[in-house]
This record gives sequence, structure tokens and C-alpha cells, in this order.
Amino acid sequence: LSGYYMPLIGKGTSTGTASPTIKMEHASSVIEINVTNNTTEALNVTSIAFTAPESIIGQFVIDYTGETTTYTEKTYASKTATLSVTDGTIAAGESGKFYLAIKPFKATTGQTLKVTVNEKDKFILLRNDVTFSAGKIKKINYSYDNAQPLTVAFASLGYTSWGKAALFSGQTNDEVTQTQSNVKFTYTRNGS
Repeated sequence: LSGYYMPLIGKGTSTGTASPTIKMEHASSVIEINVTNNTTEALNVTSIAFTAPESIIGQFVIDYTGETTTYTEKTYASKTATLSVTDGTIAAGESGKFYLAIKPFKATTGQTLKVTVNEKDKFILLRNDVTFSAGKIKKINYSYDNAQPLTVAFASLGYTSWGKAALFSGQTNDEVTQTQSNVKFTYTRNGS
């Protein structure tokens, strides 16, 4: 639960004739990724990755002298924490739990987190702020299936080039809806 990769920190607040008592606390946050195998065959999990909007692994200078602990990026920092798994077989219809230790951080509304199992990405668009606190476990569910990623041809939806829409050309309404591959896309006019 602690060591070189998951340090403990503590601060003595009084000195006197008695020996000081130092309460130790974790400096890392932990993510529990619960992988559910929704295929019809056993799933051999070989790698799991978690990607955040800021650096979450690497070397950091930890300053715990103030009211709040701060982490300053030093070297080898990355936004992606990766776990190599051995003996990670999950039977069809069953689940398995995997844990990654990361630097605590706060992800804000509108940001995207990415969880990857065996190089298969799933994205989580945050509808609320989420705090990955030191000494706490944040749980994330991942449903593994055989679904293929959806590829959208934006040109066929009215785009003449990336970022430039022809959808509203000659129209007076402020919203246009089109459907492709049974997925509905709604565009709202923003200014001109």
C-alpha cells in the first residue's frame, strides 16, 4: 500500500518534551477499473491505461508544508498511467478489478477521460467535476464488448472541410439535424 511508487507523507505539528506524533497519509490516488467481459468468450486482459487531462504519473515534487498539498511536475511525467497485466483472464459475463496509482488531480466538467483495455479505447465526457483524492479509490466501470468504433464521414453530413460547415448555407433556422449510420447529429448555429 505504500513505498517508492506510492509514497506516504506526514508532518509533525508540535515539538516539546514528548516525542512528536506524525500522522502519515497517502500521496497517491488509486483508480479501480472494473472490467466487465460482455463477449461470449474469455477475455485475456493484458494492459489497461487511464488518460487524464493533466500529468498523473512520473516524478513530482510534493510540497505538504502548506494548508493543501501541491504536486509540481519534475521529470518523466505523463498524462497516461499504464498497467501491464499478467494472468488477467475474465470469463464471459464476469468482471475483474484492476488498480492504478496516480497523482491526485481534479477533472472538470466538459473534460474527457480515456480508459483503454487491450488497446480498445472508451471515452468518458464529464458532466460534473470529479476529484481523484490522495488516499482514496475512485471506481470506473468499463464494459468490454466486440463493438467496432463508429466512423463518421463528416463530408457527407454537409462539411466541405474540417471545421467549416455548409449545413446552414441558405437556411434561416438555427438548428440542423442529420442522420448517418443510425446516429443523429444535431448542429446549432453559433453566431454567423
